[in-house]
Amino acid sequence: LGIRFFEGKHYWRDNDGRQFECVARPRVLVPFETAAKVCSMFAMEPRLVDVEPHWEKGDFLMATPPVPVVAVLGHINHGKTTFLDTVSGSHSAPGEPGGITQNLRCFTARVDTGHQAGSGSFDRSRITFVDTPGHEVFEIMRGRAAEVADAAVILVSVEKGAEIQTDEVIQQADRFGVPLVFALNKIDLPHTHIELARAELRRQCQSLFDRGLVSRD
Repeated sequence: LGIRFFEGKHYWRDNDGRQFECVARPRVLVPFETAAKVCSMFAMEPRLVDVEPHWEKGDFLMATPPVPVVAVLGHINHGKTTFLDTVSGSHSAPGEPGGITQNLRCFTARVDTGHQAGSGSFDRSRITFVDTPGHEVFEIMRGRAAEVADAAVILVSVEKGAEIQTDEVIQQADRFGVPLVFALNKIDLPHTHIELARAELRRQCQSLFDRGLVSRD
């Protein structure tokens, strides 16, 4: 695979030439051709399985209303995983390799909306959240999360404001027609400027719209 180790990270490229990085070596993705060659050396028969088959909505008959899926998107270190830890009562953030999220993680939480569980087109008693990595190399992961989501929460730290991946996830959500909710995080920190963060977001969204990169203002 040509894996190289530099400054505490493993770097490698897949068969399409895309570069990836991770902190933990067991997270390195091995191409099927390489894994198949190793399997044959041990008299094992490899089998390639499509882990992301294409399904049409008509392929499934829903006996009960589906649980809405909400993707939590944003730039790295803006507090997405910590936010979801608070919602779920878990403690995932402290155990992340390198202190950053490097994969997709989902969980379903019960919510009290005052409506019956099966009223309407969705199950209103539960929400499935998708935690996404914010590092620039995980753009494909974020896109997959946005594609399957019914809504997206873009988390923005008022400490840092709108950043590069904030720009990217706004475009991804627009591309898949996902309704957006902007959530300002870390407002309890000292010397933060909430109105400045809001102004940055407004300017960023307006700039994307003016340049034709999103379809709605």
